Amino acid sequence: MSAIREATYSNLVMFCGTTPNIGTTAAAFGAAFALAAGAGGLSVAYLCLNLKSSKIGRYIGRAAPEAGLGALRLDLKARTLTPERLEKHGLRVKGMPNLSVLTGNTQRAQAELYEPEDIEHLLQTATRTYDICVADCHAYWDNAATIVTALRAGMKLLVTMPRLDAFQDDYQAWIAETAYLFDIAPQEFELVLAQTGLYPDEYRLGEIEQVTRLAVAGALPYDRHMALEMQRGRLHEWLLQDASLKTVEKIARRIADRLGVSWEPPGEKRLLARWRLRAVKRRVEVQP
Repeated sequence: MSAIREATYSNLVMFCGTTPNIGTTAAAFGAAFALAAGAGGLSVAYLCLNLKSSKIGRYIGRAAPEAGLGALRLDLKARTLTPERLEKHGLRVKGMPNLSVLTGNTQRAQAELYEPEDIEHLLQTATRTYDICVADCHAYWDNAATIVTALRAGMKLLVTMPRLDAFQDDYQAWIAETAYLFDIAPQEFELVLAQTGLYPDEYRLGEIEQVTRLAVAGALPYDRHMALEMQRGRLHEWLLQDASLKTVEKIARRIADRLGVSWEPPGEKRLLARWRLRAVKRRVEVQP
């Protein structure tokens, strides 16, 4: 186990959930988007490592992409994945050229085909290729992706809700007991609270920190419009709004501080000005 710990990747950030379907993907993708927007042009990769039912393709309007984790399976098995091929199979998000999205597995029956060594090879290649890698592992611990990523990630964020069944019951079952079997201690995680403000009887931040003994790195308030935009394939467009992006800025800043990279709140006007400048540059470059 010590040898595995020695190979920890400092630029790999893991997101996983205590509970399925509570907003882990929204938190992970939102953080990756904000990091790409405010990290001064550093390359950022969002790696969907949900091996059972990846949805990020749908959420950004690419419901059935040809690229993705499945297209790299033979490369992973043969240990021949190169940075060039990894970049080729990453999706580009409109308006954010330094963000690459690797979609996860959508065929549940193939989840067990990914072995720990395959994930090791993927993470090794990705962390060499991009400045920052954000790995979205969802809430399941019965697969190689979640376990290997938890062993390798230099920073781990646990998404939960301010509800007792999530931050106490599921936290105890999945993190305090299951993850601990792999020598992954609960204290290695920081919390991200999702869907805050949705329930009138939700627990307060201090109460959640007291129960879990983990610090809260940020919170994502419940937003019905965000949920609708995700289903419509416009999560990235929702994040372009200044108010929307502010909901993940605290998390992005926390990650940047831990990774030791420079990051500034992007702001909608500055983002639009930057993209217009890039568009002008491209038009100039293609002129004869």
